[in-house]
Amino acid sequence: MPSVLQLRRGTTSQNNAFTGAAGELSYDTEVDTIRVHDGSTAGGFAMSTASATETLTNKTLTAPKIASGGFIADANGNELIIFTTTSSAVNEITFANAASSGTPTITTTGGDTNISLKISPKGSGEIDVDSSKIINVTDPTANQHAATKAYVDSQVSSLSSDKINEGNSKVEVTDSGTGNVVINVDGTDRITSLAATTTTATGHSFVMGAASTSAAGSIKFLEGTDNGTNGVTLQGPASTADVTVTLPSSAGTLALANADTTGTAAIATTVTVADESSDTSCFPLFATAASGDLGPKSGSNLTFNSSSGLLTATSFAGALTGDVTGTADVATAVTVADESSDTSCNVLFVTAATGDLPPKSGTNLTFDSANGNLTTTTFTGTATAAQYADLAEMYASNGDIEPGTVVCFIGDAKVGVCDIPACKTVAGIVSTDPAHLMNSTQEGVALAIAGRVPCKVIGPVDAGDMMISAGGGRAKAFDADVGQPAMGTVIGKAIESHVGDDDTTGVIEVLAMMM
Repeated sequence: MPSVLQLRRGTTSQNNAFTGAAGELSYDTEVDTIRVHDGSTAGGFAMSTASATETLTNKTLTAPKIASGGFIADANGNELIIFTTTSSAVNEITFANAASSGTPTITTTGGDTNISLKISPKGSGEIDVDSSKIINVTDPTANQHAATKAYVDSQVSSLSSDKINEGNSKVEVTDSGTGNVVINVDGTDRITSLAATTTTATGHSFVMGAASTSAAGSIKFLEGTDNGTNGVTLQGPASTADVTVTLPSSAGTLALANADTTGTAAIATTVTVADESSDTSCFPLFATAASGDLGPKSGSNLTFNSSSGLLTATSFAGALTGDVTGTADVATAVTVADESSDTSCNVLFVTAATGDLPPKSGTNLTFDSANGNLTTTTFTGTATAAQYADLAEMYASNGDIEPGTVVCFIGDAKVGVCDIPACKTVAGIVSTDPAHLMNSTQEGVALAIAGRVPCKVIGPVDAGDMMISAGGGRAKAFDADVGQPAMGTVIGKAIESHVGDDDTTGVIEVLAMMM
């Protein structure tokens, strides 16, 4: 042991930095704590104080006092057990451990004779015994008391597992919620027998189910006057859809099974029908008045073939639309409508001037209702007027050529666009719409032979000028100041003037003539 008591003082860091002699004391000025040194441990060992938080190791506490709200903390300093005091307390909890094969106990002790133990979870928390059992519970005496299995077994032991017996009293099975009450018989939800003078089922519907979706459910009503086994069975078909039988809304009788039905049937706004397109002879139904309780009727003089869609009647009166076969009455007037947009119509005609004759048509006589043109391959008769003034003839060509184009002979009995000025092989002008067309079956273009015809021109033209080819399928005025045009180059005379310079193009009327 040291012969001198040595004391030091300093901050926490200063105390932690030195190793004092064995038995030496030092004072920590920051936390007001005395440290005891052992001669080998840096910083020594701090002694506990009244207010500091200390760690007690291998200490025996005899009747320690813990302030209200004080707690025992875990290794992290968090509350593990919190103590709450009650003034003038006389009752407490005693914890006892146990030896091998024993049971630790929590016991209420104190000055009172009967002391309960209350376990109060916070909020809606629960007491969870972690799948263990709660044993040695006494029989309950109030509604909120827990019951043991033995107590419950003793209460239900008098009940039969396959019967509910209540003498003459009423037995009720009540479901106050929205679920179902199901009675299972031999594993299937059904009731095999219901014996009572009167059985009443209240609610919106009473459902009798079948054993499977392929079977039919049924309700059977036995009659008791003749034979108890006779009865009336209402059976649902093995159908994938619902079938509803609606009884009369007022007093009446609903008779079935091929019997006559009495009473007034409700008026149906719709009737479900099925497509039937194979019967060759059907009879449409009708009534003898427009309204009222009337029976449907039919007649052999009105038939319908659902296979062909043909409606047959001995006579017909009224407006008729659609295809009609048979002999129609002679009509003195026919209702027609204005139609001026079809470009190709077939004209109807008959094979005689009078008689009951069917109308006919042909592809060689057509009418364009859009422009009013009547077209036929041949016309026989006398024309008193023509819309157009030129006479033309069809010539073979080397392609499609626009009307008014100047053409020339190019060989192989064909004409083509004339590209040579003052051409001696010039043939003439392609007609726009001739008054008379010769050789009309020939493929090619209509070449104006005589008469007035529109012609493509270039340069200035005065009325009366002789016209010759200018090239590019156009005509131009011959310059009379240079002499006379060569034989075979003149294609006609200008009927109207064309104003412009040498490059100005246009279309004027020309009197077609070859010179």
